[in-house]
Amino acid sequence: MSETDKYRPLSPTNNWFEVELALREEGATPAVDLSLLNGFRDLEEDGESLLSKLIGVFLENSPKLLTDAHKALRDHSSPQLALAAHTLKGSCSNFGAERLRAACQQLETIANEGKLEIAPATLANVEKEFNYVRVALERECPVLSL
Repeated sequence: MSETDKYRPLSPTNNWFEVELALREEGATPAVDLSLLNGFRDLEEDGESLLSKLIGVFLENSPKLLTDAHKALRDHSSPQLALAAHTLKGSCSNFGAERLRAACQQLETIANEGKLEIAPATLANVEKEFNYVRVALERECPVLSL
């Protein structure tokens, strides 16, 4: 399985969805801030929902950034790892994905400090949080996940 195959669309019955619901019930920060999404919901550009466009770009580009992060780890490239983490951090901020943003910040800091020996576990956490965000966004814009 290639790196990008790991980030294929999930169905609402997938474990990620069930875990996210459980986290919400426990009062944890949700994967995305629905109030931020609502702010984009009524905005249109060229007859297309701005929210749909933003989600589409995020879902298309984020797996590439995660693949870049894995490559940077394999190549022992702290600058490339920091760049991938920083870029993903900015992208997920559009959706109020605070848990993912915090995980990306942690990975970026680790990369900037050159502590690549602890980066794999942090990157795994970034991937986990990305999957929660992806499921939440696919539920908001199901046509894009087909």
